[in-house]
Amino acid sequence: MTIAVEPFVVAGAIGFVLGFERERHAWREGEEATALGARTFTVIAVCGALAGAVAPVVVAVGLAVVGLLVVVGYWRTSDVHRGMTTEAAAVMAFLLGALAQSDMVVAAGIAVAAALLLEQKERVRHFLRNVVTDVEVDDALRFVAMAVIVLPLLPQRSIDRWGVIDPHRVWLLVVVLAGIGWIGYVATRVLGPRRGLPLTGLAGGFVSGSATTAVMARTARADPGAASAAMSGALAASVATCVQVLAITAVVDVTVWRAMAPALALGAAVLAVEAVVVARRQVPVEAGRAEADALAATGRRPLQFRASILIAAVLTATLMVSAALTEQFGGGAAVLTAAVAGLADSHAASIGVVSLAADGAIGPATAIAGVGAALGINTVVKLGLATAAGGRGFALRLAMWLALPTAGVGLGLWWATLSV
Repeated sequence: MTIAVEPFVVAGAIGFVLGFERERHAWREGEEATALGARTFTVIAVCGALAGAVAPVVVAVGLAVVGLLVVVGYWRTSDVHRGMTTEAAAVMAFLLGALAQSDMVVAAGIAVAAALLLEQKERVRHFLRNVVTDVEVDDALRFVAMAVIVLPLLPQRSIDRWGVIDPHRVWLLVVVLAGIGWIGYVATRVLGPRRGLPLTGLAGGFVSGSATTAVMARTARADPGAASAAMSGALAASVATCVQVLAITAVVDVTVWRAMAPALALGAAVLAVEAVVVARRQVPVEAGRAEADALAATGRRPLQFRASILIAAVLTATLMVSAALTEQFGGGAAVLTAAVAGLADSHAASIGVVSLAADGAIGPATAIAGVGAALGINTVVKLGLATAAGGRGFALRLAMWLALPTAGVGLGLWWATLSV
């Protein structure tokens, strides 16, 4: 039987990295008498690799032996330190050494992540004790329950005639909405509103531009001091929409993509500039961070559960309207079908109409007109959701900022239909 050398090298490196960090930690804390240092960790990890090369039962026996040695080492040094982190890291080193025999990449990745976590002890302690509030911890547990416990239990089948209301998919939308809101809250706490919310809007726009716009409108209503940053986030979500439609069409049909690219790229650029300009109207970063640290005191919770359900209900109802109209008028009218599909999602509508062009069912000009109709209707939906979630004032301001890029994209796509 031939045994490869690489897993043992990786195991030794894993043990040395973890042991080096633990030994330096002991030195910083003044714990000079420690039984577990870089050499001991390296030996333990290599022993794990040896056990993994022999048989699984040897890994189990070796783990028991390592556990016994760790207990003895802890007993000998218990008067110096009270924690169990080093001992737990030693057990991890043995297991990662055994894992290196089957998957060196995963073992090395876990070791590096563990070393980084161990090295950040003071920052993690400060974060848990001085930064995170009880409300945030409570909402984090609720979100985990929504995503990990409730979601897998829901049936994955449609319960209506159009195949729209799927309990699993609807609840997944609620989880996504709550997650976008949660990311925005955390980004605001960490980076301040001027930076956090625009980045959240851009990232969320690749998931759902409509939903992200609604979340930003809701954020502006809940925290008027962050209204400009939330507006910037809503504009950034539209940037993501343009970029995603460009990426989709480039994959599906290059001819249609070449015709639409100038208009969509220009629209994305104008929206990005507007997002930056609006974000600069927000309070300075230092003041924004102070305001972000006081978010819990203002009564705004990280997990906006009821608002997420409301937005999900509106989007689901929009999907039903889209399905009903498509059933009524049929799929033959490509532009009308794309416009109706744009009520729910401009990305899916663009995929459908451009795919028809790629298959030769419709011409490139019709496909471009369909994409334009989907984007236009989806913009109207965004404004409607912004009105429902953030109020008429936020929606009117958003409409003013969207007017120029929307008109530019519309004219550009119209010109593209004439040129193909």
